[in-house]
Amino acid sequence: MIINQANLQGMYRTFKVIFNQAFAGAPSQCDLVAMRVPSTTREQSYPWLADFPGMREWIGDRAIKDISAFDYTIKNKSFESTVGVDRDDIDGYGPEVLTLNNPGTGIYKYKVYYFSDHGYAAPATTATVKVWVDGVLAGNWSQAITNYKTWNVCTITTAGSGPVSIAYVGGVTEPPAGDIQETKPLESVTEPPAGDIQQDNPLE
Repeated sequence: MIINQANLQGMYRTFKVIFNQAFAGAPSQCDLVAMRVPSTTREQSYPWLADFPGMREWIGDRAIKDISAFDYTIKNKSFESTVGVDRDDIDGYGPEVLTLNNPGTGIYKYKVYYFSDHGYAAPATTATVKVWVDGVLAGNWSQAITNYKTWNVCTITTAGSGPVSIAYVGGVTEPPAGDIQETKPLESVTEPPAGDIQQDNPLE
């Protein structure tokens, strides 16, 4: 399936409906251990009195016991749970997203190959590659590239759970012999061989 704008919208709607249905169908557990208290301010104060004195037999005058007042303040906090879905547009114009969630130890070579201009004889186009590591932009490069050329972008060195090293390589190279698949123009139109023409005769 080609992931274009229409298909992405359909995937988003389907995903959202399924998620909301599952979320609404899950039973809530918070009412078993907590009490809901509406709050419309940034902080909420809760005053209360100390322990009420015990009862005694009333003999003579009342014995007045002082009760201390206490309070505590709760600052309201925001909570969220966000689900991310990669957008991988493969219709030729990008962006194309490649994600390595748990890369193994090794060196990854990232290259961009301009496969074909599809017969339009277009001039060089500019490709852009951005590399993020743990949500932080670690590399951002652009390069003009022409038909059937390869841009050697960078190497990504990983060491399991250790740090990730990004090194720009650069340079545009020719593809190996035999790897080029050219788009051939249509052949010229010729007359059919004699005897292959079937002429429609008018009705008598």
